[in-house]
Formats: sequence, C-alpha cells, structure tokens
Amino acid sequence: MKKIIAILTLVVSILALASCKNTVNLEMYLSEIRHSVYKYECEDYTVTVYAEEKETPYLNDGYVGEMKKYVTVRIEDYKSSLSDASVSLSYGDTTVFGKFEYSPINGKFITEIEVDDLPTQSSISAVVKNAGEEKGFEISKFTLSGSISYKSALDKVAYAEQKSIEKMLSGSGSSIEARVRVLTEGESVYYYVSISDKNGKTVAYLVDGVSGEILASKTT
Repeated sequence: MKKIIAILTLVVSILALASCKNTVNLEMYLSEIRHSVYKYECEDYTVTVYAEEKETPYLNDGYVGEMKKYVTVRIEDYKSSLSDASVSLSYGDTTVFGKFEYSPINGKFITEIEVDDLPTQSSISAVVKNAGEEKGFEISKFTLSGSISYKSALDKVAYAEQKSIEKMLSGSGSSIEARVRVLTEGESVYYYVSISDKNGKTVAYLVDGVSGEILASKTT
C-alpha cells in the first residue's frame, strides 16, 4: 500500500510539474512593471511615488518595446493652490528632478522622471517647490511584507487564464504584452495584471496581493 501511495504521489507531482511548464510565461511579455509604492500625507496634499519600468514609447499594440526605468510622482488631495510646482527626490547616490503637470483625466499633478536606478530604500527624501516655497519630507515605502511577488501574481493569472492567453497568441504574427502594477488600498495590497493583443484588446485582472486570488476581470 505504501508503494502504491508513493507511486501515485510521484505521478501527481509529475503532472503538476508538466502543467506548470505548459503555462504561458507572462514575464516574457512584460511591457510595464510597477515594483513599489511610496506614500506621504500632509495637511496640504498627498504624495505618491511609483518605482516602475515601462516600454518607451508607451504603446498598447501587443508588442514589447524598449524598457526604461522611471520614478513617477503624483500629488493629489491638494488643499492649497499648486502653481509651477516641482520636486526633487534623493535616494542612495541618486538625486532627480521633475516638474509637475496637471492631468485632467484623473485630477492629479504628475511628473514622470527617467532614472538609471530605481529606489529600493525604505524611504525617499523629497523637496516640493511651489509658488516660491519649499517643503522637505521623507516618503515612506509601503511595506509588502506577507504579500506575494508580482511574478507570483503573473503566474496566478497565467495558470487561471491559460486557454484564453493561448488563444490570443494563436495565429500567424500574433503577440501579446502584459503589464503588472502593485496597488495599495489602505493597508491592503493588490496587483493589477493586464494582457493586450496586437488588435488592442485588453483583459485586465485584479489579484489579491496576499492569497493570489483573482478578484475581478474586465475586457476592453
């Protein structure tokens, strides 16, 4: 009996391994990765910093272009006027500068700064200049302790949606591009994973950052 159980266990392990190997590796098709999130709140506004890698130029065409590193800074929930606002960020041996532009789409002031190295420290030093005044502060990294990695989130989607992804890849000249972003809501962590084909069809998934469960999906 023990021998039979051992054989069955081995067969199940082999089948599981084969299943994993047959799953599409979405990491091969990544055109955007949001690695980490930094946040700071004061009485005048909220500052969010994203450490990201993106294809440049940023196109939703199903093909992965040249990837570059960016630090994206957003100011929102501002209660005072922002005029000609800019920011400098310092982490490690790196100091970068950016000037905010207003985005009417989401109502935020945004600057996207190309960098050689992304921040990995627990905090970033920032100075925001606005209307001739300066405010310096530390922006803390949102802790992802206990959460799955972005690679695990990709694997969860690839395994659950294997047939639909393979369909997107079927046919002559077919290709896809995938994007993954870590999202924060209060103390909770989620991952946004999207897959686009060359015709612009995009399927997006919201993945629980702890369990890896796919909570929702949307096709556009």
